[in-house]
Amino acid sequence: MEALLAMQGGSPSALTHTWTFGFNRDSVGSVHNLSDSRQKVIFYASAHTGVLFDWVSGRQKLLLGHCNTITSTCFSRERRWLSTTDKGPNSMIIVWDMKPGLGRPSDTLAGSAATGSVAYENDGTLNAMPIKNIYNPHDGYGAVAVRFTPDNKYLVTLGDEPGQQTVCLWNWTTADNEPMIRFAIQGEPQSCLRVNPADPFEFMTNGPKSVNFFVWDKETNTVQQQIPMLSAKDFKHVPSGYTFSTFIPSLGQAASATLDGDVVVWTDRSLNNLKVKLERGQKAAIKFVKLHNSAINFITAVADKFIITGGAEGHVKVFDLNFRILFWYERLYAGPISSVAFSTQGDVMFDDVPIPELVVATKHSRVLLLHRQSASSSISAFRPGTAGGGADNASTAMTNAPSPVNPQIPGTLRSEKDGMELAGMPGVTNLLYGQYQQIRGLVTHPDQPRFAVGGDAGLLQVWDYTAKTLVMSRHFEETPVTTVGGVALPTTNGGSTRSAGGDASAAGNDAAKTGNNDAAHQTGGGDAASAINSSDANLGGGQTESKKKGPDPVSLKITSLAYSLSGKTLAVGFAHGVIKMLDAQTLEDLPQSYMIRTDIHGHQISHQPITKIAFSNDGDYCAAADANHVVCILRKEAVNVKLASAGAVSENRSSLGSAGSGPRNIKLPGDPDGSVKAVRHRIEWVFIGRRKTHYKDIIALMFPPKTAKETGTRLLSLSRDRHVAEYDLEQSSLLGGITVNSIRRIEQTFHPEAAVLYHKHHPVHPEQFLLTFNSGYKLKQFTASTQLCRKTVLGPTFGGHINNLSLIPAPVESKYLAFSTNNQVIGVAKLPLDGNPYKTMGIIGHPGQVSNLACSYNGAYILTAGGPDGVVNLWTINVSALEAQTALGGEGLDPYLNMLDPSGLGEESPVYREFEDYFFYAQLRSQGEDATQDRIISDQVSLAQVPSIMQAMGFYPSNQETDDMINEVKYSRFAQGEGEEVDSITLSELIKLYLNHRPVRDVSMEDIEVALSHAKRLEPGKPLPKGSVTKLVPKQYVSAEGVIALMQQYGESFSHEDAQEAFKELLMEEPPFFGRLPRKFTSKEFIHGVLGLSAVNPEDDVNAGASGATAAAAVARSAEDGRAF
Repeated sequence: MEALLAMQGGSPSALTHTWTFGFNRDSVGSVHNLSDSRQKVIFYASAHTGVLFDWVSGRQKLLLGHCNTITSTCFSRERRWLSTTDKGPNSMIIVWDMKPGLGRPSDTLAGSAATGSVAYENDGTLNAMPIKNIYNPHDGYGAVAVRFTPDNKYLVTLGDEPGQQTVCLWNWTTADNEPMIRFAIQGEPQSCLRVNPADPFEFMTNGPKSVNFFVWDKETNTVQQQIPMLSAKDFKHVPSGYTFSTFIPSLGQAASATLDGDVVVWTDRSLNNLKVKLERGQKAAIKFVKLHNSAINFITAVADKFIITGGAEGHVKVFDLNFRILFWYERLYAGPISSVAFSTQGDVMFDDVPIPELVVATKHSRVLLLHRQSASSSISAFRPGTAGGGADNASTAMTNAPSPVNPQIPGTLRSEKDGMELAGMPGVTNLLYGQYQQIRGLVTHPDQPRFAVGGDAGLLQVWDYTAKTLVMSRHFEETPVTTVGGVALPTTNGGSTRSAGGDASAAGNDAAKTGNNDAAHQTGGGDAASAINSSDANLGGGQTESKKKGPDPVSLKITSLAYSLSGKTLAVGFAHGVIKMLDAQTLEDLPQSYMIRTDIHGHQISHQPITKIAFSNDGDYCAAADANHVVCILRKEAVNVKLASAGAVSENRSSLGSAGSGPRNIKLPGDPDGSVKAVRHRIEWVFIGRRKTHYKDIIALMFPPKTAKETGTRLLSLSRDRHVAEYDLEQSSLLGGITVNSIRRIEQTFHPEAAVLYHKHHPVHPEQFLLTFNSGYKLKQFTASTQLCRKTVLGPTFGGHINNLSLIPAPVESKYLAFSTNNQVIGVAKLPLDGNPYKTMGIIGHPGQVSNLACSYNGAYILTAGGPDGVVNLWTINVSALEAQTALGGEGLDPYLNMLDPSGLGEESPVYREFEDYFFYAQLRSQGEDATQDRIISDQVSLAQVPSIMQAMGFYPSNQETDDMINEVKYSRFAQGEGEEVDSITLSELIKLYLNHRPVRDVSMEDIEVALSHAKRLEPGKPLPKGSVTKLVPKQYVSAEGVIALMQQYGESFSHEDAQEAFKELLMEEPPFFGRLPRKFTSKEFIHGVLGLSAVNPEDDVNAGASGATAAAAVARSAEDGRAF
């Protein structure tokens, strides 16, 4: 296929990862500054992808290879080698060559991880090639941390084993993929790993409550673990918890940061005798230094000159090696610090003291650059308004909060080196933005290259995905209710909106610290705590802070988003049941005269999270679904606003397009005598009503386009309760409620998981279909008008159930379908669907759940959100790869033969021959088995014989499934525009029908046991227990009445007589039963005795004759249906 694609100039995958928005915000120390005189580059991990980002040119180089979230990254001392690692199933350690044109590190290096035929160009820093893969390290559990030794010869990794955690050392420059040494750590699990830059054989770790030092003896190939000495009697307190550690090589010390804001300094001498050096690897605490007023998340040493810390309060501080403060930055308003990176080859912030430019990453998914505030700085070369940074877009990430950034420099701070005073104030530039909590909503603009994204952080962002530009954002928050004298104060802050623009460092200097810290630094006797405390005493030029802070605002969680078809309105649903209508160009609230809650600008349509939002094609209606399975309707109405005396209100409602009624008139305060007439005419969204028509989650709200015969607007809601409800919106009103035209059940056993409207274009017979994916891995097409099942095909079976479906836009008719699954996978399928496995291509798009998927308006891109990881990925669609794969799969029946028999024998396989025999035997049966006239053998068989052939092949369809198969063949030509019914089927069509309709997996022992557990709950004479179903114990009995009740109530319903007759036929020739079902039995007696089933293999799939398998399937289907309750 690669050769075919090369001729076509295509990619080997239908989806190419083009850009990533966001990064692993909780990974401490995983953002690296690689800047030098040639390029301004940072490296970070974004979900399972490594990213090299040039913030000046706005380029990304994506390093692919991991299946799980990258947990740790590290660079060699010369920045030549990069190592990334992850944890979980199929975990890996990958070593990357950042300059592949310079050759390998060793002549014996093997195990190159270069994939496929991807060409790597030597274009400087933005080029990396994988040269070493270590698969399933630490017994397949992966690693939480990785570090190079300072000589670059070895890798040290910290495992994620659930029991005994280990440290492994790897000689990565050889072909061996086994660790040189594996050492079991004694004590609690560790999270941080650091290697001594001055000694490749010493490293340290820390966990929440402990710190450990390790010494590797290379000669004996052993590792010794040393627990440092820390006595509570020597200090005022014991740390409440450790967060991060680092070595200070020039002093022979190490430092561990704590949750208390302290740093514990470790050295090789004890306080009991500072003159005696401890044995190698042994350490003792000699000092506690208070550096922050909150937890210190990150600490590192810079070039044997400085120590840098980042705190949970969002402060960045720089100290000398004696922990005397040199520089600090407060009020970044970017969240808790997770990483502070520097480059020794990059620019410095000050001329007098060589503090390098700092790249600061926070847990609110922002990356900031602290740089020299100079016109000649490289910052002037940034592209303004890009996601890559620029001084002109710094304030766009947190638009509800103040954007001032206040650098703090002691008044006459002097460098120990030259005694010169610092000059100038550093600037701040935003390099990256992202969502810092779970993503819930992702939607693309209908006619512009933009997408909107929001989630639990309450942050709504609108991006231009072609220019990689953050266009605007808005943060929604609510202040908890407070009362003064029994009166509730205003509680809601709707948030503010800002377009991209403005330098964070140019904002105001609110509460800037201006205290003089000369004494602390001139005497050399002061520590960081004294310097900070002295400066805290003076706020804003000596004015003490006297304002009492009120309750902190709480972010309003965004749960769903939707653009109107015109792109002028953006609807935002929230977790507290409010839906806001925003102007899509400004993100400002649209006008609203009445509010159900006077303190909320928006529509309080529910008290549950809004899970789905959809607009009608004409833009006059908006439908929303909440977590309580209720459908809510809003409608546009014309409103005339009139000034009148305070409190006087009159109204006359009229929905758009309704005849015989006038617009609503509203009198507002400002006209004492009421003489002023209507002064404003506008359109507003008005809440019409709500209706609960489902008892399970609503997975889709759809407005079918109007046909030539239709005048009203139709709404369809599809739920996991297997029902489709149709609403008559024209007849719905606030007083009359929501009118429901019909509620139809479309599934018997499985649950719908995702759905989309599919228009089949034809000049004579155009049709609208409801395309669904169910929990049985089947894609089904239902007519949008009657919900008649017209087609069933086997869907993708990799990555779990599909949770998102989206048609890729095309000028006339969509030819491709995009999908995502609950677990990692995204893909593209070619339409029309026919079950051909070669027409579907999927890749790992995210390391975990894929929460959202959306297609660009021009069909060129797909955007996916990872949900918990807060990352949005942009994918370029390459349909040529899918077309090439389809062509290679063959034509006619060829693509299906391996599904029929994996042996690869094709039409010579025993299964095919058996199918062929049944096909021709069915022709004989249709002509009469005892007929004496000449037989007519053709290439087709009557549809009436289809159920018998399916049963002969081991597939026992229910009556509904049989009807679906017959209808699929009968109306197959309607989709081709012929409009003729079909009454026969060919062998190849029959095989395709069998492969698409048969179950993906057989009935298992567990399925039947679960069914019997449901039957136990339904035994007559007992109240239905609440809560989850309790699994039967081996000797627990189930009554025959319970089994029959299960078959009567759920699945394809049996009458009592039908159930009795079925068991009579099943047990007629069984001596213990003689045609009667026992009054009671255990699960084992029912499975083996009544059904006559036996395990085929250790996987517990069951096997038996036709009667037993049919009964087992019926019972299992009933139980599957019963799980809805």
